Amino acid sequence: SWANSLFEDNAEFGLGMRLGVDHHREEAMMLTELLASRGVVPFALAGSLLEFAESSEAGIKAQRARVADLRKMLDGRVDLESRRLHQLADYLVKKTVWIVGGDGWAYDIG
Repeated sequence: SWANSLFEDNAEFGLGMRLGVDHHREEAMMLTELLASRGVVPFALAGSLLEFAESSEAGIKAQRARVADLRKMLDGRVDLESRRLHQLADYLVKKTVWIVGGDGWAYDIG
């Protein structure tokens, strides 16, 4: 996704984006644990989703496949926690936030 901020506030804007991504990830992880404890999500899948190794392209690809499996499992469920996890499931895959600034932001002018 893409977002813009004007002038010199991109560092603060980017930090806000990072904090938002982190919050969604923490919520998704908490919901995964909760639904595993209720028997909605198998413990094996929950464990592999939460104990991910995303340091390589293969690890990221495997995590995306597990998220797809999770989503299929949650399809059609009407309880609030399952619906919310379905919305947040992509945050179980590591996200990066890039902040690109110009010369004004870096205090290079003058």
